[in-house]
Amino acid sequence: MHYLSRIAQSMGRAMRWRGRSEVQPGWAVVDADGGEFALVRGDYDGDGRPRLLECALRACDPDGGGLARAAKDFALAKQRCLTLLKPDEYQLLVVEAPKLPREEWKSAARWLVKEMLDYDVDTAAFEVLDIPPLPGAHVRAHQIFAVAARNDVLAAYINRYSDAKLPLAVIDIPETAQRNLCALHEPGQRAAGLAYFDDDGGLFTVTHGGELYMSRRIETGMRDLLADGAPQRAEALDRILLEVQRSLDHFERQYNEIPIARIVLGPEPRDTGLAAHLAKNLAPPVSVMDLAAVVGLPDGGIDPALQWRLFHLIGAALRATPPNH
Repeated sequence: MHYLSRIAQSMGRAMRWRGRSEVQPGWAVVDADGGEFALVRGDYDGDGRPRLLECALRACDPDGGGLARAAKDFALAKQRCLTLLKPDEYQLLVVEAPKLPREEWKSAARWLVKEMLDYDVDTAAFEVLDIPPLPGAHVRAHQIFAVAARNDVLAAYINRYSDAKLPLAVIDIPETAQRNLCALHEPGQRAAGLAYFDDDGGLFTVTHGGELYMSRRIETGMRDLLADGAPQRAEALDRILLEVQRSLDHFERQYNEIPIARIVLGPEPRDTGLAAHLAKNLAPPVSVMDLAAVVGLPDGGIDPALQWRLFHLIGAALRATPPNH
């Protein structure tokens, strides 16, 4: 399967898995990095409610044998598998939608973002993600997200997992994984914001109608929020507050037709005080995500620290299931 189509599948709402009628329903999201193997399985129940079937994290030898053993131990041969790119392995760019038929957007986007890349455009794979125009917003240009990733980066993932007998159906990105979780918190016809922080930084997304409308990276991360010194922690809280407020202001200028009705903070390894700090200083109500309120969990639930560690894998596992599977 062409590398480019793998990025395309990561953006779409559904895809067909051809020639694998025995494949299990739902998704198995895998990550093997830093000597650990992480797995999240998810699907939808008979009522269409998303649910998580399994979350696992274990040590894994960095060689191919370690990944192959994990794939065998978790019986992934008949699973529809996906993995996530790291933030430095792709670019997510906002550009004006080409005035062309939708099926031609991807090829046109290649030339729209050509000057924004620091590598040869001919060595990149592309996909586009629509930002649907809103009613009454005819004066604003129709925009799309363009995703660009180097072919050699994608090939490395594909070859590594294929060698471990774990063929990938999809290569996804954190923004679309976080979109899946953010969309579950949308109140009615209004938008929702979701902020999540790993060790190195944060990601703030806004969704409306299940679609991604905004994505912004925040440089301050969990290491800063959990720093030993109180002044450093306070500074981190204020930096994040400023970045979220700037994001809200930008969104309001761009999309004043859909106010952000709530902001949800993703799980944390332990309370950092961020939720309280944001709630005190922002206009929209702020709450900490209660995963069990929006997603069915395995028996015994999932420890908050593990939810934090596997957050984007959890979101990726909640992508729509392909039809007829």
